[in-house]
Amino acid sequence: MSRFKKFLTAAGGMMLASAAAAQGPVVGDPAPGIGGGTVVSVGPAVPAGPAAAPATIGAPVAPAPLPVMTATPVPGQMSYTTGPAPVGPAMTGPLMTGPLTTAQMLVPPSTTGLVPGAVPGTWVQSPVANKYGTNCCGPVGAHGPIGYETYFRVGVSVPFGDGLLADAMNPGVMFVAGSKSLFFNQTGTAAFVVDPHITLTYNNAGPDPLGFLQAKPGGIPVGPEEIVTVRRVVRYAVGMGFGYDWYENVPGFVGGQWDAFTSSGFDAGGRWGTGHVDYQPITEPEGYRRTHDVFGQAFVGAHMDFNLPCGAWTFVAGGRAELAYTFSDLSPTGGSFWEVNVLATVGFRF
Repeated sequence: MSRFKKFLTAAGGMMLASAAAAQGPVVGDPAPGIGGGTVVSVGPAVPAGPAAAPATIGAPVAPAPLPVMTATPVPGQMSYTTGPAPVGPAMTGPLMTGPLTTAQMLVPPSTTGLVPGAVPGTWVQSPVANKYGTNCCGPVGAHGPIGYETYFRVGVSVPFGDGLLADAMNPGVMFVAGSKSLFFNQTGTAAFVVDPHITLTYNNAGPDPLGFLQAKPGGIPVGPEEIVTVRRVVRYAVGMGFGYDWYENVPGFVGGQWDAFTSSGFDAGGRWGTGHVDYQPITEPEGYRRTHDVFGQAFVGAHMDFNLPCGAWTFVAGGRAELAYTFSDLSPTGGSFWEVNVLATVGFRF
């Protein structure tokens, strides 16, 4: 019996040795993020590439690159690789998932297979980042922010020209209130301007020259003409200006600059309003006459301002000059005239 057992043991050993010599190495499942296995048995080497060296017990097989299709730049977060991925010349591995390691983050994209646009050593750029930067479907306009500037202006209005009002009116006072919309360029150094506003202009008048006034109730002349002098002219109007502003090589929008700077600009536009003229009949020292009508006005102007950023808003102060022409029948004889307006500005931009 003992001789029979020895025969079986010897025969089994010879069969196991023959099978081990015929088979290739057994490779374990690759660890996440490594891409290769470890040889756990003897036998002919599994080449990792051309002219690969024979493997030994416990030696790692050279991993095949596993291209990363998407990745998260935080170590420990999940990333994904393509699959089935090659592990050896005759073996393929399953779809692999695993954490993005620090080593993968620090290797250039050319060796890690990171998506184009990845930043080596930092993170993988989002595929939608700057997606509208150069194509036809990107932002329109100047691509800058839109600001608002509310202002108050007061100054002198000097009329001149031909006609009764131009000859009679003294320099007066003009008040303006408005809120400009500023369409900045990307750098903030310039902006297109849309400027709605309201105005009030008051001009006193002297005893000369003399004019003629006839009562016209309902537009129908009644009675004889009277000799009158102009006492005052008052006008109210709404206006709209369009222009362009420049800032002193710094961003003019709020938050773009903390030091004081200057700005300048020009605009042109029109106004529509109503007004009245008060007269004094020379034959009635206590008498009073008035004419009333609507008027139109065209203007061009230029300004220069001092800007003082104050955190969430910017203080604005400066000066403005404009030339305007008023079309009107405020006076039956000579109601149109020119004027020059010189104004001081105080406001804030936000």
